Formats: sequence, C-alpha cells, structure tokens
Amino acid sequence: MKSILLIFLTLITLNTVAQPDSVFVNEIQNLRAKENYSEIVSLLNEASISNPDNLWLNYQLACYYSISTDTINSIIYLNKAIKAGANGMDIMTDTDFENIHTCTEWKITIKRLEEIYLNQNPEITHKELAIELWHMYIDDQRYRTLGKNYKKPFPKFGTLEYLEFNKVQMSFVEANKKRLKNIIKEYGWPTYSMVGIEAADAAFYIFQHAERKYLKKYLPYLKNAAMANEASKANYAKMFDRLLLYCGKKQYYGTQLVSFGNIDKDGNRKKSKMVFYPISDYKAVNERRLGMDIEPIEAYAKRMGVEYNPNANVKMHKY
Repeated sequence: MKSILLIFLTLITLNTVAQPDSVFVNEIQNLRAKENYSEIVSLLNEASISNPDNLWLNYQLACYYSISTDTINSIIYLNKAIKAGANGMDIMTDTDFENIHTCTEWKITIKRLEEIYLNQNPEITHKELAIELWHMYIDDQRYRTLGKNYKKPFPKFGTLEYLEFNKVQMSFVEANKKRLKNIIKEYGWPTYSMVGIEAADAAFYIFQHAERKYLKKYLPYLKNAAMANEASKANYAKMFDRLLLYCGKKQYYGTQLVSFGNIDKDGNRKKSKMVFYPISDYKAVNERRLGMDIEPIEAYAKRMGVEYNPNANVKMHKY
C-alpha cells in the first residue's frame, strides 16, 4: 500500500500549498482511525522528501508528532507549516496540538502568529487591542466556523461530558461579551482601521450569537461602521436579520437559515433539513443583498446545499 501511495504522489505535481491526492489522504484518515500514528508519520515523511515545503504535509506532520508526544519534531514541522502559510486560527484551535500547549515553544509559536497578524495589518492604530480581539474571535469561533479543528470525539448531548464541554464553551461566550461591552464603551465599535478585519469581525461574531438585547443595543454601532466601510456590510445584514428573527418577524436580507432538529435516543443530534427563515418582500431580496455586497440568494442557497423556496411554510418564533 505504501508504494502505491507514493506512486500516486509522484504522478502529481505538488506546490507548496496543495493537498495530496484523495487516495493518500484517505489512507492517512484510515490509519488515524486505527490510531496507527507511527505509520502515518512514516508515510508523511516519505511524501515530504520530494515536497519539503508543502504546507499540508508539514502541518500534518506537526499534528501527528504532537499526538505521538514528540514535542520537538511537532514544533519543527509546525514552524515549517507557518512559513508555508498555515492559518494561525486553525493552529490555535486544532486539538491535535493539545499535547504541546504547555511547552515553552508553543508560547513562542503563539507570539509568532500574533506578529504575523500585525505584519498583515501594518496600518492599524490599536495593535494591542487588535491582538486581544483576534484571540476573542478565535475563542468565539472555536466550536463554530473553526469547529473542523476539533478532532476529538464530540460528547453526546445530555451526558456529563457534554454538560462540562458546554460549560467551558459558555464561559468563553460570557467572558467575551463582558469584555467586548467594555471595549466598545472605551473605544467605540472596533473598526478595520483600528484593529484589522479579523479582529474587527470579532465584535460581530460575539454579539451575533448573543441574546436579543445585545443585538438591539449594538446593531446601530455596526451599521455606522459598515456604512463607513469600516466593517462588513454583509455582517450588518446578518445581524439585522438575526434581530428580526429573534423578534418573530420576517428577515429582510435572507441571510438566516434555520433547522428544527431533535435528539435521538442515544443522545446524538439528528440532522434536519436547513430552510430559509421567512423573507419579507422576497421578490426584491436580491436587490437588497446587492446593496450589502452579498451574493444572490439563489447562489447562496446552492453553495449551502439548501433549497430556496420563498413560499415554504416555515413557522416563525419569537426568542
């Protein structure tokens, strides 16, 4: 099998970013399921001989050396992955790296990632605040958009393990909301010019999943920033629609999808069909979306794998 996989690798030209072919990747995943980490490291090392600067290979080597408690090699390959362009938010939320979180080199790596963010945003005016908000964004999205990096078995709903998991997650949420309120009180809404795009977007994401009172209070702040091109117009549209949803009203921009899933007898969430929450004056929704720099709703539906049926009978709820 090893020789076959290496033949596949030699048949394709890898640049410094590309992921190897699916046969190789599937073999790695199969070995992971068997916890055969030494074989994975061997395969990755062989593949990296002809592609020493490949981001994917170096990142995977860093992951599996960490799982194998080989801190030195994990840090070495992690630094190579960072040099090749690895995303700092992925690194900081990847559970494969938990074994190296307590080492000094990990702290140095975090500092390096912070410096990279600042170097990517040289014109920002509030650098310390930018780093703080960047970390807040990562904590908020750890189990959401960055949830792909949670590679451990997810606890079953209703179990003690799940309750503890949820408690930790909610502690991040509450701490972030409290801190963000104080930041806005002192600095106003964090803007792109102040802290950069990712850090500024933290304010949106933290409040987007908060209670209705937060959306109602801070939506005007986001609107003013968005209209000045200092925040995302699309994010403003999403928060506006979310507030309408919370109030039991039809959404305006068509950004909100809902599902009404249940928990099965084994404590697992049942996957349910995602549908668009009802949209007011849906015939003009694409014109409104265009004004907020959002793609047509049909394209959005296709990208999300959701049917767009404006006449669907979806019940509205007040939250």
